[in-house]
Amino acid sequence: LFLIDIFKEISQKQANAKLIIIGAGSMENQMKKRVCEYGIENRVEYLGGREDIKQFYNAFDAFLLPSLYEGLPVVGLESQSAGLPVFFSNNITKEASVCELGIFIDIKEKASTWANIIIAKTSKNIPVRRSYAQELINAGYDSDYESERLLKFYVDALGSCQ
Repeated sequence: LFLIDIFKEISQKQANAKLIIIGAGSMENQMKKRVCEYGIENRVEYLGGREDIKQFYNAFDAFLLPSLYEGLPVVGLESQSAGLPVFFSNNITKEASVCELGIFIDIKEKASTWANIIIAKTSKNIPVRRSYAQELINAGYDSDYESERLLKFYVDALGSCQ
């Protein structure tokens, strides 16, 4: 619900702002109700649960994860790789930020504070947006390398059992 509060603040400052919600969960009806209460239903799109989220990253200007709790969100890493600034709550593990695009904001901050930080960082990033895939690889988030490393670990472990 806090995501909707943040977007309401953003929408009051940015006439062309849109919120795209991907995923489904137990609070979906409450979110839709709040969107209607705020009168921003024409600026919010619900895409439901999807497996093809990667195709959307290049269409977005920012990615918001104001989570109350979360482990290491892969979507945050993928978003940064695509050059998106990602706004994490301070409840998310710090390993989720692998470059200057991962910004942590205290979940206790007001929605207006979140909105101001998001607008400022996003407006600076848009003109210089680029891929950060190499930075993620350098930070150890490369599935090809890690799968080979894990395979070697298991082969070595099995070899030492004989």
